[in-house]
Amino acid sequence: MGTGAFGKVFLTFNKHNADHEVAIKVMNKKKLKDHLEAIQEEVAILCKLDHPHIVKYYETYNDERYIYLVMEYINGGELFEKIAKQDNQVFGEEMAAGYMQKLFSALAHMHA
Repeated sequence: MGTGAFGKVFLTFNKHNADHEVAIKVMNKKKLKDHLEAIQEEVAILCKLDHPHIVKYYETYNDERYIYLVMEYINGGELFEKIAKQDNQVFGEEMAAGYMQKLFSALAHMHA
C-alpha cells in the first residue's frame, strides 16, 4: 500500500473474519534505532483515540527484526492524489470545507 522512512504498509484481512480488512505497518527495528520511543508514543496515543476520522489502532506484534502495527484499513487513497486526479474538475470550496470540517473535528478530539 505504501512505503515510509521506517517500513511499509500492507493490506490484509483478519484471519477470523475475511471481510474485515486491516492495514499492517511493518517497521524494521534496525532502521528505527533511536526512534523506538516515538513509536511507543504513537501507539500510546492511538490507543486513547476513538473518532470516526482518526485511524483505529488494533494491536502490535514484534519479532527479532520487525514491529507490526495492526490498524484499521481506510480505503480511498490519499487526499492529495484525489485532488490531483480531478483533471478538468475544480476542487471546490464546498468539497474543501467538508474535508476541513472532518480534519478540525479530529484535531479537536485529539486535543480535548
